Amino acid sequence: MPQIDVCPDIWAKSPKPPTTTGESLESHTLQVLNCLNRLRARAPNLDELCEMPRLWRRASIAAVLHDLGKCCTGFQSTLKGGPRFRHRHEVLSVALIPWLYPDDRDNDVPWIAAAILTHHKDLELIGSLYPFDLDFDELEQLQAEATPDFFGIAEKIFRNRFLPTLAAEFSLEISILEGRWDPPEIARLIRPIMAAAFNLAEEIRTAGPASPRAIGGHVIRGLLLLSDHAGSAGETFRTLDQITNEMSMLKALDIESASLYPHQLDLIPGNCTLIAPTGSGKTEASLLWAARTGSQTPGSPVLFYVLPYQASINAMHERLSSRFGDRQVAMQHSRAAQAVYRQLLDRDYKPELATLLARKAQSLARLHAKPVRVLTPWQLLRGAYQLKGHEALWTDAARSLMILDEIHAYESERLGMILATVRHLAHNFGARMLFMSATMSARLLEFIHGILPNCKHVNANLATYERFRRHRINLVNADLTHEEISKRVSAEARAGKAILVVATTVGRAQHIYSRLKRELGDLVSLLHGRFHSEDRFEKERDLIRKRGPNGNQPAVLVATQVVEVSLNVDFDVLYSDPAPLEALVQRFGRVNRRRRVPLRDVFVMRNTPEGSPVYRDTHLRAAIEQLERFEGAALDEGTVQGMLDSVYGGEIGDVWIADLEKQMGDFQRNVLDALMPFRSSDELAKQFDDLFDGYQVLPKSLESEYERRLEEDELNAPALLIPITRGQFWSIKPSRRPDGTLVTDRPYSEEEGLNLTSKPHEDGI
Repeated sequence: MPQIDVCPDIWAKSPKPPTTTGESLESHTLQVLNCLNRLRARAPNLDELCEMPRLWRRASIAAVLHDLGKCCTGFQSTLKGGPRFRHRHEVLSVALIPWLYPDDRDNDVPWIAAAILTHHKDLELIGSLYPFDLDFDELEQLQAEATPDFFGIAEKIFRNRFLPTLAAEFSLEISILEGRWDPPEIARLIRPIMAAAFNLAEEIRTAGPASPRAIGGHVIRGLLLLSDHAGSAGETFRTLDQITNEMSMLKALDIESASLYPHQLDLIPGNCTLIAPTGSGKTEASLLWAARTGSQTPGSPVLFYVLPYQASINAMHERLSSRFGDRQVAMQHSRAAQAVYRQLLDRDYKPELATLLARKAQSLARLHAKPVRVLTPWQLLRGAYQLKGHEALWTDAARSLMILDEIHAYESERLGMILATVRHLAHNFGARMLFMSATMSARLLEFIHGILPNCKHVNANLATYERFRRHRINLVNADLTHEEISKRVSAEARAGKAILVVATTVGRAQHIYSRLKRELGDLVSLLHGRFHSEDRFEKERDLIRKRGPNGNQPAVLVATQVVEVSLNVDFDVLYSDPAPLEALVQRFGRVNRRRRVPLRDVFVMRNTPEGSPVYRDTHLRAAIEQLERFEGAALDEGTVQGMLDSVYGGEIGDVWIADLEKQMGDFQRNVLDALMPFRSSDELAKQFDDLFDGYQVLPKSLESEYERRLEEDELNAPALLIPITRGQFWSIKPSRRPDGTLVTDRPYSEEEGLNLTSKPHEDGI
């Protein structure tokens, strides 16, 4: 039977209209404590991670004390419509610590104080408001609040509501000083408590970002931030049985053990790398790895599925949600709410309900409530760049399982950042990693194994590769935009084949599309990165319908490298611009994916596109040289590893590894070595913003529809914006609306997307 509040008129939150009663402090705090307990269920051994046996005791005391300062008359008056309380309630909350710790024999006070003082603001800001040389006796309002009534109410709530929960949920037996409060003495006690927190922060800075004390600082603040935010939202932290039980995972995936490939069976718990052909069940293998690793992990770890592109994240979110349920899978990227909204509309939800549920899903993703996350690596880098509340990100990721897919997609600068962050998470926060791809050179494989402790490698076996020998290599001495290539594509399309054409830039793809459209009409479609997300979603959905797992309709798709990842489509023939070998293998994987016939032709142009800004010419020439060995013959995917090793084994690999090591070193020194708990960094936050080389623009032709959506369908208005690079921004010089939205008068159509230039090689991807 629920207990009744002993002080129901003491609130933690002001009323939410139309109600006139705020949430009681007791109710909110108990919800926070419940959330903390759920976090302990997820990762009970965080205390071992930061070498702090008293972690959960300290965190639970911080949780029950964090808002008790709100018992004061001034804060309650503010919540009930009175004048603004000019002081921080956190400072009054820490004034209660000596009541529980008169001697602090176990050095709990600094940790508890630091967590309480920073559960809203950074420690530096608290210090600027209440510096060490401040005479607290001069703070008349604060002094006036430190009354026997204030401490008496706090004691009553603590003794009657919080003590029983601490004893029942955290097995804490706590002795409380009997309440005899001398207000001036209590006010002066604030200074040494705050000094203890600041001294702890300085000790952590001296010990360094990888020290157990630094990890402990991140974790204890992170636990309180996560619990307080979830508790305030009326949410809690969920777990997923399949992450800790392989049989449950197999059932969810609808797979029989007898049908598994050897590489799906061979992945063992712990850090791993996996290389296997496209279409051979790498996603299923990774989820089985998670279940095996999770079954040997105390608690119920969170699963992160990290992908490079929003389109692949959207597809994976939908795929995992269909297996585990919407309540268990969160999507985290800059347009996640719009993606969820579209998925719900596609399931015939009414727009009003879809909007409500999409916003709810976005809130739950921010609260870290769901146990499965599909995200970009930039979400992890938010923690590395010390954005506000970064401790919550690190704590959420501690002892987690991380699947990093399509690692080949990142250039060296960003790959260096990702690998440095992964190393920090693996070594200092106990996260376990699985890197997987269809293509990974031995140099990169060796590099990853060098940064992950006790990392094991699994490769698809020879028999599996033989089953996936499905492509015949053809090298062509022509440019992909040449009329002769278009004639060949048209002839094969009329013969009933499904054709994939992949160009290096958007401009080239638009040029090829226009020519094929005149020949083949509606049989041809175009896909690239310069469509707004709504049109791109419709194109991808139509493509899946025609050429997905259940589709076999005639189609010709002209695309850029956006087609390389995530799309589960199957074509009969490929015509492609030259590209690095790992990118070409990904493109090959979209042809004869289901192996309905023994071999299908893939045609790769030998000619490098004039003025192509996307790939280094040395990488293109190296790829063509390797493919020469298979000219006119079947490509044995088991030999792709050796081909990659040939490309990266010499000077190209030396330069690439040297650059990768430099990028990792720079990121470690400039970012990770500055990582400290109880504070954020505006300077690093700006550097994080600068990482994203691009803007979003609104085509002038869509401006009236954009305005309508802002009025009637606000969540879906950003779906009309189109990404462009920084260089393209300065080239087209868009205008700016009063609301800050950039507008371009360059032509846009749902067929061709945004047309930035008449010079195909200048238009990016």
